[in-house]
Amino acid sequence: MTNAASDQARRALAAYWFEQGTAQVEAEAFAEAMRSYGCSQRIIPHPNTLYNLARAAEWAGEFGIALRALREYIAVAPDDESRAEAEELALRVAAADHSPAPPSAPSSAASPPVFEAGVDLRTTFGWAAVGLACAAGAAGAVMGGLAAHEHAAIEDAADGTPWTEIAALEDRRDVFLVAMGATLGAALAAAVAGVVLLVPGDPRDAAPSIRVAPLATPDVGGMVLTWNF
Repeated sequence: MTNAASDQARRALAAYWFEQGTAQVEAEAFAEAMRSYGCSQRIIPHPNTLYNLARAAEWAGEFGIALRALREYIAVAPDDESRAEAEELALRVAAADHSPAPPSAPSSAASPPVFEAGVDLRTTFGWAAVGLACAAGAAGAVMGGLAAHEHAAIEDAADGTPWTEIAALEDRRDVFLVAMGATLGAALAAAVAGVVLLVPGDPRDAAPSIRVAPLATPDVGGMVLTWNF
């Protein structure tokens, strides 16, 4: 992957998690929002993401996390007014950290950071699944051809051919048949996933039964598919 493509993918992931956090705040799922903003901030640090992370942590009752995020935000605040507002909020959070009183009701969060145009992850993963289906289908066809070749060799074996040679041919044929079944099954699964990801849905419809989400950790990157039954 080129540096430009990698940067686009990182920006798309950061934007995805920021949007997830915003939606979770609106649903008052503050702990989940805190984790989503944290994912976005780890991928691409941004002051607005830090501020929203602090607010979500405050509303979730995680005052220690809120204070740490606010202190980081104060160090990189874009202007004096934002810095002063964050310092005042930090004082309130510090007081709440030593008080049984619940945090204040949610107010407006910071505007989302401006990410450069990135990739449409759903479409990207959809076409990747289609490509995988084509590759797996081709591999399955090759395995089927090899199995047919071994079977023909068994059928055409001359009388008196040692049984060990026949057994070896049968073993290879069976291996190719198993490989063919596995690759064609993978091709079918990938094709179905590709169709699900590429077919657009009406946002007014009920939530889809299959969802795709990017996954990014220090050790691995990819996607997660979840099913609702």
